[in-house]
Amino acid sequence: MRRRGFSLLEVLIALVLVSLALVAIVRAAGIGGDAVGAQRSQLLASWVADNALVELELAEAFPPLGERVGRARMGPDQWHWRIVVQATDDPEIRRLDVSVYRDPARSRRVGGQSALVSRP
Repeated sequence: MRRRGFSLLEVLIALVLVSLALVAIVRAAGIGGDAVGAQRSQLLASWVADNALVELELAEAFPPLGERVGRARMGPDQWHWRIVVQATDDPEIRRLDVSVYRDPARSRRVGGQSALVSRP
């Protein structure tokens, strides 16, 4: 007499394999979602940095050396930035480095930009 169907052991092994595959798929989807959130934060931070640099350059054509801090709203978040104005080898050119943070303590840099400005 011939048996039809699967044994209980075969069914359990198949269920274990399917559950492992589903766990891997869910995990991969979660990692992809985190990456999209990080890219969004970096994009918004670069816009905040661009805006801070432009505002400084419009306010002061040749900014004095030193550090400035501020904050800006971009998207749903409040961002904090810090601009450091440094001298270069050429006294007619200054380097502007802006760093953007999510927290007011400025503990973790999310993004930033650099620019060079010359004396008008």
